[in-house]
Amino acid sequence: HNKGGGSGGGGAGTYICTAAYSNGITDYSTFSANRKYGIGLRRNDPYLMKGYDLVGPTYAKWFGNNGVGKTLTTYYKKNVMGEQLNWKYKLLEKFLLYINRPTLRVLGYLNERISSKG
Repeated sequence: HNKGGGSGGGGAGTYICTAAYSNGITDYSTFSANRKYGIGLRRNDPYLMKGYDLVGPTYAKWFGNNGVGKTLTTYYKKNVMGEQLNWKYKLLEKFLLYINRPTLRVLGYLNERISSKG
């Protein structure tokens, strides 16, 4: 869920994770785990990340300084660390996997097609 450079990018472009960390919502270990996860996604799921690049800065503004940002970043850390998820995180996981990620992939794909024609 991350991109290189830019405002709030944190080097690997952890838009939401960087904003949450910068605002004191999450700790460094959470930020670090999420940054590594984002680097892997960027390599293995480029359309997802191209879509995230379009909305990530806005998501970070909305979620980077509140409970939503903490919930998202905590979920990603638990996922990366292989921790057991409670019902709240399992529900969030379903939303992210079956609604958010496919939507971001479509956005990334369409943006690339439009950009290559333009």
